[in-house]
Amino acid sequence: MHNPTPVYLDSEAKPVAESLERVQTREKDIETTSGSFAAPHLDASTGEELPAALFDEAASKRLARKMDIHNIPIVALCYLFAFIDRTNIGNARLAGLEKDLKLVGYDYNTLLSIFYVSYIIFEFPANMFTKWLGPGKAIPLYTIVFGVLSIATSFVKTFGASLAVRFLLGASEAGMLPGIAYYLSRWYTKQELGKRAVIYAHLGREI
Repeated sequence: MHNPTPVYLDSEAKPVAESLERVQTREKDIETTSGSFAAPHLDASTGEELPAALFDEAASKRLARKMDIHNIPIVALCYLFAFIDRTNIGNARLAGLEKDLKLVGYDYNTLLSIFYVSYIIFEFPANMFTKWLGPGKAIPLYTIVFGVLSIATSFVKTFGASLAVRFLLGASEAGMLPGIAYYLSRWYTKQELGKRAVIYAHLGREI
């Protein structure tokens, strides 16, 4: 059956209809060649569809593996350090923290909680700072700061000083995990990012 030529009511409708026809033609071509519809690859800078000839699936996977080798171990190590800082207070308690600082009642629970108070308060400002400075610089800065504060924890002599260090420690770690996620999003597509996030978090806990 012959398809009648569409009649356009105005000059603006014609380009839109022509674009729609090109998209529909492209979808039919993909369905014909692959047997099922797959979303076309888009240029990250312009958002325009890339020709199939310009996209090499095998080369893309090789590039992703190369990025994994360079990125995942580093972010997993940073996550490990942050995880140790956050949870090592339990080991300190077993080693005599309460006796050394003369903690009574709920003092130990307060030490645990004060970390998350500052963590929640500073998470949004830390994320904005990470976006402004860039994750490549912000993440090392966070790591250095919470590393110095962790060392300072061993020198505290009073409950008040320990509270202050724990508060600052929470503030310094607030942008760490969101910063890592933001950093990885610069290297991977959204289809690849979830798997890498699971890998680095698992490695950070298991190392």
